[in-house]
Parts: sequence; structure tokens; C-alpha cells
Amino acid sequence: MKDEDVDWKIYHLIPDGETVPISELAEKSCLDEETVRASLARLEKSRLVMVKGDAACPLSITDFIFASQLASTPAEDDCGIYIENGVIKVRK
Repeated sequence: MKDEDVDWKIYHLIPDGETVPISELAEKSCLDEETVRASLARLEKSRLVMVKGDAACPLSITDFIFASQLASTPAEDDCGIYIENGVIKVRK
């Protein structure tokens, strides 16, 4: 199965606004946990999900847009804020 197909399958197993354990995603998708974690890493890089420990949750449209804008801001114009583990922080 192609990575894109795995990512599509995993992403659609995570309900809006809910956190789902990675073990549950592996069970529901009939994929091994290593494959699920690799898929979640790609989805997190695309700013579609957030992984915290052994669980994942989808990002809202607002969070997606905000994270994308922060990621595309040049370092010299970074406006003093950043996202760390899904939390917006102010650079000191």
C-alpha cells in the first residue's frame, strides 16, 4: 500500500475533536503500529494531526491555517511566537 493511501486511511479513522490512541488506530486500520506511527509523522508534518505521546488528534481548520502561517514566516520576521507540542508560546 502506498504511503498516501495509508495516510488517508489513518486520517479518516480520527474523529473531529477527539484524541485516539495509536494502538486503537493500528487495530482499526489492520496495520502494524510502526506503520501507523510513520503515517502520523507524515500527517503531523502536513499539519493535519497532532501527536501527543501515544495518541493523535486532528487539527482544526483554524489551527491548520495558523500553523501554516507560522511555518511559512521567515525567521527574521517571526513575530515572537511559535508552536511547541500544540501549544502557542511567546519567544522570550
